[in-house]
Amino acid sequence: MRYPWIAFTIVGIWIPIAILISKEPKLDPTWLYVLGVIISTVLALLGFRSSA
Repeated sequence: MRYPWIAFTIVGIWIPIAILISKEPKLDPTWLYVLGVIISTVLALLGFRSSA
């Protein structure tokens, strides 16, 4: 795999978000999705810049 940090992002961010949404019905999933997108975008930008 050329960019292993993509797999770490998926496993490290999106799976815990999915677990939180399924176990905590009081949480607003919209904020968790937005947080996941922001964190994923930041990690992608950092990863692509460091690999260039």
